[in-house]
Amino acid sequence: MDGVNTTQATRPRAASRRWVIVLFVALLAAAITPVLFRQMRPRDLPASTVLLASVAPTGDAVDVLLTQPIWSEIRGDGESGLTAEARAVRLGAAIAELEVRRRRADPTVPARIADVVRLLQTFPDSEDAVRAFQSLRADDSALQTASDLAERTAGRRAVRLGGWLQSARFAAATEDSSVFDRSAISGVSLAAITYDARPEMEHAVRQFEDIARARPRNWVALGTAVDELLRLLGTR
Repeated sequence: MDGVNTTQATRPRAASRRWVIVLFVALLAAAITPVLFRQMRPRDLPASTVLLASVAPTGDAVDVLLTQPIWSEIRGDGESGLTAEARAVRLGAAIAELEVRRRRADPTVPARIADVVRLLQTFPDSEDAVRAFQSLRADDSALQTASDLAERTAGRRAVRLGGWLQSARFAAATEDSSVFDRSAISGVSLAAITYDARPEMEHAVRQFEDIARARPRNWVALGTAVDELLRLLGTR
């Protein structure tokens, strides 16, 4: 009888220990996953000129989006407070917006080229890229060449990350799923968490992944999640 009582008494304790172990493992995994995630090599994303080829540059949704910049305008020395990666992300986003406006024959294209040039000039050895953008005309191949020079100047991965996110804003606004393939979603998440280790970035990445992979897609929520990633990456 005593033996039975002892066995029965130890069962709750054993179960309790198992739950403690499970909880500890879960907490440990949550703590180290972002660290391991950041040590992985980010996927090389497509250039925004390639991404935007299938995205319609016109329509009410695009019109509205072009009036809603992610960041307030920074002029002159204000950009010195940003990291090189944040400026590169902004540069990629500016190039993507320029591509959309060029495809729309937007009269503000010269002003957008000036924005790209201003960002480029915050990087050393940017003269060739600056000249390439200043000499842009309607030739698509010239824009690609100028974009390649911008990537070499500011860093390919960060520029393409900004370009992907800006392109994704327009894709979400027009409900175009071509940008949101699974490998790109994973690549963007990995790149974002690699560049920015802040807790709010980890939260924004998880939210973006959950929304981007959900079916059917909530395009408004997806656009908002992309906006938040881009905003955070460009304000460090």
